Amino acid sequence: MPITPFHIVAGFAVKSIFGRYFSWSVFTLTNIIIDTEVIYYILTIGEASHKFFHTFFGSTIVATFCAILGIPICEKVLEYWNKNLQNEKSLSKLKWLATGTKITILSSVSGAFFGAYSHILLDSFMHIDVKPLGNNLLGIISIDTLHLSCVALFLIGVVIYFLKRKSK
Repeated sequence: MPITPFHIVAGFAVKSIFGRYFSWSVFTLTNIIIDTEVIYYILTIGEASHKFFHTFFGSTIVATFCAILGIPICEKVLEYWNKNLQNEKSLSKLKWLATGTKITILSSVSGAFFGAYSHILLDSFMHIDVKPLGNNLLGIISIDTLHLSCVALFLIGVVIYFLKRKSK
């Protein structure tokens, strides 16, 4: 996927369903770190290459790192996010976007590992050099279908989010 956005939006459905048991911010951090490898290869050899971080072993290392260090990093980012939504310059209509800042170990671990493994799986449908199970899943579904599926998951997540919010 082109530097992560479809991975991230698809994860919102998981967040909407599992709520406090899943950290979307740690999920996002994990996906971004995995794709730093691709950015590195684009900058150094001029082509998108998926090597170590795009294996189950490499993504497990990234997930472990993000599950541990993602808690303080993401909590600070969420605090910053909330602070900027509540300042005098922000639109009062955006304050509903404020979120909790506490990330539990369980939510961090689930966000990191789901982020890592879903990243590898989604990339395996799109990139010939990502072979998570030793086989090539390339072409099983079209890239357009893959992208639309990720966007559909996001929209499902938004609906679930608002339904849960309304029922409170």
